[in-house]
Amino acid sequence: SILVAKAWAGNPEIASALASESADQARVDQARGRLLPQASLSVDATASRLSESAGTVDERYLTGRGSVSYPLYNPRLRANIDLADEILRNSRLARLEIASDLALRLITAYLELNNLREDIRALEFEKQLVENLQTVNQRRLEGGVGSITEVTESTFRSKLLDTQIQALLQDSEVQRAELGVRLAVVGHRRHDAGFDAFEVECFGAIQ
Repeated sequence: SILVAKAWAGNPEIASALASESADQARVDQARGRLLPQASLSVDATASRLSESAGTVDERYLTGRGSVSYPLYNPRLRANIDLADEILRNSRLARLEIASDLALRLITAYLELNNLREDIRALEFEKQLVENLQTVNQRRLEGGVGSITEVTESTFRSKLLDTQIQALLQDSEVQRAELGVRLAVVGHRRHDAGFDAFEVECFGAIQ
């Protein structure tokens, strides 16, 4: 997803792995370049002066020599190429391992945060029901048909739910910070309604 790609792009470990892989690729290209035909060319210039009946004539000549060589069999060269290829493969595997681990941690953090948000919504809904019941119990008590026990129980339940909601909100902030580290996003601010700017940036690509 775009979210994972963004995390990869901003991760210093992946940047370092890419730099190492690029250097290893350059070494492979250099080693393989020695298998290419090698050409050489030399040019000689000569001059002479001839005397004829009409006068003196200057003559100049360019002589060129060229050769092409190709290593038909060079065990050391082949071994160097194989070693460079092996190092490059290891670099790529290391980068893929870092990328896979980052993606897993990112998706896990997102799922945990999403579950926390669902739990918070459920508790907030339950709290609203309890508060409505608390209002009804209070009116019943004032009307002489209810009991103080009903009011006390609904009040205690409302406070307990509020405590649970606050604890989950703190956990969600921890997960938000975890995602922020993975995405290199800082300075996000919460809004009163719906997703905040940070969550729109993070989760819009997935949703």
